[in-house]
Amino acid sequence: MLKIPTSAWTTWLNRRRARPASRPTAGAPPAAPLLSPGQSDPYLDLRREWNERFGANIQQAHQWRAIAITCGLLALLAVSTVVYLGARNKIVPYIVEVDKDGAVAAINRADRSLPVDSEVIQEDLVRFVSDWRDITQDVEAKRSAILRIYALLPGDSPARAKLNEYFRNNNPIAAASAHTVDVAVTRVARMSAHAWQVEWQEVTRDRRRGDTESTVSMKVSISVDIQPPTTEAALRSNPLGVHITDLNWSQQF
Repeated sequence: MLKIPTSAWTTWLNRRRARPASRPTAGAPPAAPLLSPGQSDPYLDLRREWNERFGANIQQAHQWRAIAITCGLLALLAVSTVVYLGARNKIVPYIVEVDKDGAVAAINRADRSLPVDSEVIQEDLVRFVSDWRDITQDVEAKRSAILRIYALLPGDSPARAKLNEYFRNNNPIAAASAHTVDVAVTRVARMSAHAWQVEWQEVTRDRRRGDTESTVSMKVSISVDIQPPTTEAALRSNPLGVHITDLNWSQQF
């Protein structure tokens, strides 16, 4: 009886296992060779190596990205809440008026404009006419008067256009080198809800000698509109919101 060594038998058996059982058909993929005992799969080894090196980094990047998105949403929610609460301010300021004895005379809300009295409008119109027609030697005083005039004129109003043309043809600063004009308002009458009429006298004097050159009577019809100020600059220049929208003047004979 012939005895085959164990090592030779093992080598023949491995070759037999690796050999295909039958001849492969045309187009069929070749059979994968079997691994020898104790040999590891290189694909699994590379995948395990990839997971150990880069898998943890990729997982941490996903986690940090999710945390960043969550923090951004929370910040947006917090800002929106603050804006919403700020817009719903419940604090209402009040102005309390007291008399000379300390008793409460009136209580009004500060965030609402009160109706402007006729006396206040009348005072503004008197000062407007004086600032407009008066000619003085003090240049700075006249410039301040012109600024007060334009604070009462809306930008797109006919009154502003008319006074622009008037000052182009009658420069009060240049005219002050020859004479001065004193204005004395004699009458202020309310014609309707938005219409007023102002009458005054103008006394023109020679600048050097002080002699009276002429005395004329004038009148002007003024259209007035009340527009409460909405900006700090408008509040400083025209706190009552009295606006002159149109005016027409003439000499009285």
